[in-house]
Amino acid sequence: MTKTINPLLIVVLFLSLLITPMAAEQPDQKTVKDIEKLMKKGDEKAQKKEFDKAAELYNQALALNAEYAPLYYGLARINNLEKKYDDSILNLEKAVKIDPNYTPALDLLLKTIMGIGKEKADQRLLEASNKYYLKIPAIPGIETSAKDKLNLANFHIGINYSLLNDPAKANEYLPKVVEFPGLDTTDRMVYVRALYQLSINYFGMNKFNEANQYFARLIQVPDIKVQSLKIYSISLYLLGVVNNELQEYKTSNDYLAQYLELTKENPSDPWAPLATFLVGANNFAMLEKEVAPIKNDPKDKDKATKIAALAKGYSGIQPNLSKAIELKPDLEPAYLQLGNYYYYCQDLDNTIQAYKALIEKFPASQDIESYKKFLEDVLKQKEELAKKK
Repeated sequence: MTKTINPLLIVVLFLSLLITPMAAEQPDQKTVKDIEKLMKKGDEKAQKKEFDKAAELYNQALALNAEYAPLYYGLARINNLEKKYDDSILNLEKAVKIDPNYTPALDLLLKTIMGIGKEKADQRLLEASNKYYLKIPAIPGIETSAKDKLNLANFHIGINYSLLNDPAKANEYLPKVVEFPGLDTTDRMVYVRALYQLSINYFGMNKFNEANQYFARLIQVPDIKVQSLKIYSISLYLLGVVNNELQEYKTSNDYLAQYLELTKENPSDPWAPLATFLVGANNFAMLEKEVAPIKNDPKDKDKATKIAALAKGYSGIQPNLSKAIELKPDLEPAYLQLGNYYYYCQDLDNTIQAYKALIEKFPASQDIESYKKFLEDVLKQKEELAKKK
């Protein structure tokens, strides 16, 4: 039985041949010997800084076969001697493309890129720095051939983008760094710095859940309190801020208490006034949660007495708000919450005193009229109580 050939199959096979990448044609042994002789002579000229003659010899070698990876590696080494690093990188990329397993070329490529990337970063040329570092993730097979160098490049890329005020872009790279297996033990400082910057970036983007997750992970790093006290203390403070934003007030106060204990011997600590204020503010927020249902109950005829009893039970409000004002006299919300706390306690004299200080201290406040109106109402309330007596 005669088999017929499907014409469509022939076309498909022919097209597949057209798109199949052709392996680089490697030179025979005789050509390799001729190339290496020319390379050796070229290297000798380069060592004598006769770079033009070295280039001429290498061009002769390239004319014999342009698909020999060591040729481009040799050219790159000469480029580095001339400090022509962009040319070096191009030649090394060609070498690695021809032979992805040619380790000397890959090693020199990574070393050259990392060196120039760092030099540009040190010069604060961060965009230029990333131009080089971003070449590393683009190297074919880098995930397996040099994954540690890839991870270090991701770290530098993320840090550079952070310094360029592009936290979203930075956070495309930094999570890869902190999840790199074993980094927390093999390179603790890179791990800590990446984790800290990732947390700061999320905080700056108002992504508080993510910031909370990474800051909490950061303060659990073994020995961080000893090895990176500044990062540890700032992380505690920002965990307090983040949990305040997330309305996790008790958790916020736990972190802030640790922070204030850690910094109590430093009277000039810049964050202590705000941390102290937040402890008072957290307590006030918890009080208001309890006050809300009493306020909103139309049947309750004794609201003021119940609210005052609740307020007096919150010992963490008045001392912290007063201390925050002492440490930072321009902290408008502290005066406001202190006045409101006194009002909940039915302490009208201290309410009036706090609101007078608020109005006197912040005459340009956007809320100045509401402050004045509230003070006026409290003064009337005090007059009415006096008349009843």
